[in-house]
Amino acid sequence: MKALVTLLLSLLLLSVPAYSLENNMYFSVDPSKEYSCVYVNLPQDLGLFSVENNLESIIEADKEESLWIDTTYNKVLVNPGVLNKNPVCFHYPGKGEGDFSFYRVKVHSPEIGVSNEMSGGLCVSEYDDVDETEATETTNICRLLNDNADLFDLQFKYETSFANPGETVTKTIYLTSYANLDVDLAIITTLQNDFTSQTVSTSSERPLVTKSFKVKVPDREGEYSLIIFAKVRGCGLTLCEKEVESKIKVQSGFVNKGFVTTIVPKNINVKEAGETIYRMLITNYEEAKEFSIETSSDPALDIDPKSITTNVNRDEEKTVTFRITPPSENPTLYRLYFRVKTADTEKMVNAYLTVGELLTDAFRDSAETEKSVKDPIVLNKITLAKNEFLSEYNTSSYGDELDDYEDFKEELENARMGLNGNGGQSPLTPPAGNGGVGGMEWIWIVIPVVVIAAVLIFFIYKKSRVVRGYEYQPRFE
Repeated sequence: MKALVTLLLSLLLLSVPAYSLENNMYFSVDPSKEYSCVYVNLPQDLGLFSVENNLESIIEADKEESLWIDTTYNKVLVNPGVLNKNPVCFHYPGKGEGDFSFYRVKVHSPEIGVSNEMSGGLCVSEYDDVDETEATETTNICRLLNDNADLFDLQFKYETSFANPGETVTKTIYLTSYANLDVDLAIITTLQNDFTSQTVSTSSERPLVTKSFKVKVPDREGEYSLIIFAKVRGCGLTLCEKEVESKIKVQSGFVNKGFVTTIVPKNINVKEAGETIYRMLITNYEEAKEFSIETSSDPALDIDPKSITTNVNRDEEKTVTFRITPPSENPTLYRLYFRVKTADTEKMVNAYLTVGELLTDAFRDSAETEKSVKDPIVLNKITLAKNEFLSEYNTSSYGDELDDYEDFKEELENARMGLNGNGGQSPLTPPAGNGGVGGMEWIWIVIPVVVIAAVLIFFIYKKSRVVRGYEYQPRFE
């Protein structure tokens, strides 16, 4: 029965737009359902531009590493000139709001010896969300989604580029935000470059910042890394920091082939529904080609143009602009799909637009915390902080409410850590019962500890005076 459900869901997925599985992708799944599917694109997700002959590829996952995954093995035949969409489904019966898990999916072709691995996580939540970031095996994925509203988007033009030994290449970064922000930028790399640390500003009138810089690669072949770190000035929230990495592969005699695409921004939040600009960058390394771009979204919104055809010459880069307008102010995640096609190749590019994610993340985080807090004083503090944030959010320009948002998040963290009550008890007072010490009996534990600490401090102080006496002994003639 489960196999039949998986098959039906897979067929349905192939008939409608669905978003691609990507590395470091963390997303929510609907608590009212038991299945959720994304897809792997081949040969694209093998890192291949195209295949000349039929190519056997394998999609697999270890059930011990990916507890909720339902697609553990799938052998696929990739045909030339065809984008092969392969569902990867997750099964989570009995899981509820706030539950989460991880996944690790390997895509490989033994025939030609290439492979790619994609890992991430998913959270059961009524609030639809997708983030691309870093996490560890102990990360609470729901908390990660709560903390990463897409205040700004930061990306390299291309994640991976190629160069000959000793060559100087140009790298470009894009920072996008519709909020009023001042963002500090810095670079982390061992490569010679002319990037200078700087502060850039964004607003709803000027949301895009573009910075290009030169990088000199070594004479030695290999793979080298660049990291751009960005931090919103005056903000201590997780959502105010981002870092992106780009790889430069140095290889003698390398020649670029095919075409590459980038969508800018990749993932951005706006406070209010309005026209948002997305740019598709296409660089063609082959003979002049005609490119067609078809767009769709889930849920539906206005995309102008809906489809377009353009010619791109050899070694030319072309930018196609799309104006995207959500239909309402209701907080929503929109998945955007861009299908890029030539006569012999097809690629899928995904992007995301959220309206009011700062609110939905705050509500989800607050709801999860309030469920576990019993102390009415702590609950009241959370409510007051939330109301202050909402008041500022509703009356200020986007970006100006971050101080109140930070205060609200701090109140939630205090409640979780027990700093404001520890579930109804003073943080210094162990709870009675369950093997603990109740009433005033705890003081007989605290007093000896304080006495011992005082004796140790006095001993260390005396010892330090003796040492200092031998370190410096001035002589007077």
